[in-house]
Amino acid sequence: MKTNTPLHGLLALLLFAFVWAACNNDPDIPPRPNPPTPTPTPTPTNTSIEGQWRLVGFGDTATYGVDRIDTADYPLAFRPDGQLLGRDISGHYSVKDTTLRLTLTDADEKALPTLTRRLRDALRRVEGFRVEPDVTNRMLRLYYAEGRRYLLFTDEPLPARTVPVPLTGRWKLIAFGNDADGSERPPKPNYHTLQYVLTLYLDGSLSGTSATNSFSAQVTLHADSLRFAMGDLTTAPEEGDGNLFIEALRHAVRYELNTSTKRLKIRYADGRRYLLFRTAPDLEKPRISSLLLRQWQFVGFGRTADGSLTKIPSRSGDYFRLFLRGNGTWTTRATTHPLRGTFHTDGQYLTFNPESVPSLSGEDAVGQRYINALRQVSRFAFAPDSNDELLLYYADGREYLLFRDATHITLGSFTNRLINVWKLVAFGRTANSSERPPETLDFHQPTAFMIEFTSDFKLIIASSTNRLSGYFIANGNDLRITCTGGTKVNEMPDGHKYLDALDRTERFELTTDGRLKIYYNEGLDYLLFRAAPELIATPPPAALLGRWTLATHGRGLLGPVKYPRGQHVLTFLADGRLEVEGLQFFFSKSDDLRYVFCPWGEPKISIGGRHYDYRLEGDQLQLAYKPELDGSTYLFEKMR
Repeated sequence: MKTNTPLHGLLALLLFAFVWAACNNDPDIPPRPNPPTPTPTPTPTNTSIEGQWRLVGFGDTATYGVDRIDTADYPLAFRPDGQLLGRDISGHYSVKDTTLRLTLTDADEKALPTLTRRLRDALRRVEGFRVEPDVTNRMLRLYYAEGRRYLLFTDEPLPARTVPVPLTGRWKLIAFGNDADGSERPPKPNYHTLQYVLTLYLDGSLSGTSATNSFSAQVTLHADSLRFAMGDLTTAPEEGDGNLFIEALRHAVRYELNTSTKRLKIRYADGRRYLLFRTAPDLEKPRISSLLLRQWQFVGFGRTADGSLTKIPSRSGDYFRLFLRGNGTWTTRATTHPLRGTFHTDGQYLTFNPESVPSLSGEDAVGQRYINALRQVSRFAFAPDSNDELLLYYADGREYLLFRDATHITLGSFTNRLINVWKLVAFGRTANSSERPPETLDFHQPTAFMIEFTSDFKLIIASSTNRLSGYFIANGNDLRITCTGGTKVNEMPDGHKYLDALDRTERFELTTDGRLKIYYNEGLDYLLFRAAPELIATPPPAALLGRWTLATHGRGLLGPVKYPRGQHVLTFLADGRLEVEGLQFFFSKSDDLRYVFCPWGEPKISIGGRHYDYRLEGDQLQLAYKPELDGSTYLFEKMR
């Protein structure tokens, strides 16, 4: 007990001191300050993120800095049904309190601008959100990277940008000007009408092309002052004055418009230099409905008044088949003569412009009527219940030509020897049998001027500098080729000639020495090919050669199916032939099945015109057809 006495005394003393201090009114003793009141965390007046937002920039919670976006508009809409929509963005979202989860729909991000890819990456990592009131609008923060970073949005609409009507439209650069010496010089290179072109729209947006690339921008105008906020450009190297053109636009200060001469000057370098443009209505590309761009098989002549239809007799081959292409060109064949030209469409109006006056000699009554009707076509329409039927009206709308979609129509038989990878070795003339090799660039030499015919009637085409796609139809020795996708940027002269020849293809010939001739220009000229595996394909490894038995076959999420040993066998031969025993897994239409090992310098095997990813490990061979789309996967084991 004695040990507790000092403690009790101390406690009593402290209690007395506290009571004395509380009751003391002496002004010389300052009162104890009140404890600081914690600053309340601001709470948003509206935590709903539903509605339309516009990206302001990328923020950092540590520095409170925001990397603002001023080159492009990136809207983002949170719909009440949980959908997420924006520029190159779609998906779904879920909200619980201040927690936010976003799920984006997959996209080909390699083709998207850098800023878009950055935005999509941040959205995928969003963890939470906050909505805050601003002076006249609301601000939305989407937090990611464990709250260290955020995307800043506002619901304030973009400022109105209007371009005067005389300034709108398409403008073609004709000269770089310099006030110091009064000089004007044309841009280089300028071998294509769509190089160095600007298109200005009323809303202040702009699309353009340089020597090599395409781009977009936003325009800011005040009186005669002019500024361009340039968006992302593609990364292909610029030619000639391409970089100068782009930099001049970046540093534009004002414009001068002469409506009488239809000339536009955009001044840069503090106004001392200028870009001189002319109006370019002749460059306006028609807005073509994608539904038109197909193969169409002519069915018959119709009358609008009574809805009657006079069908034409069915014919084998590609007679009365109409090809409408995205570049505004068309081809067809009547009873005797092939026809080609350009077409123009605006809304429901459609007109055909033949390349030359069509000949009616040798045409029967149906062919003559067909040709004359095409020349009178004024508008088009699709059947009420189907976009697979096309009506082309002529005779002031009283009559029409009826076509049906022929994209998936397979023409008659042709030799399977055409299904291969071919390399162009010469441009040829029929009259004198003269031949010359195509001009190319050394670093493009291995795969330049190639074409692959696949078993599903598709094409892979390599020109002088580009890769394109397309399809073909064949019947006997008749052959028609259509290029449908790709670019022709930076093509050499022979590259343009090669692609033009393919578009004009009429027939093919396989020579006794294993070469391919593709004739065009009514048989006067031809393209001469050799089988590409002989020239550029990688020789198959010795381990691939021999007999392989199918062990399992699976597709997507479906479990693999096992097969008895020896039931289905592939035999790879050194000469490029493939022998198949059992089920025809590779859709061969003949016993003459061929394979090409790495035909385009890629780790693939082309079998019967189909490309398969492969993996060869010891006594196991795996072949996968379009695995990214849950296609088939085959596992083979080596037979000894």
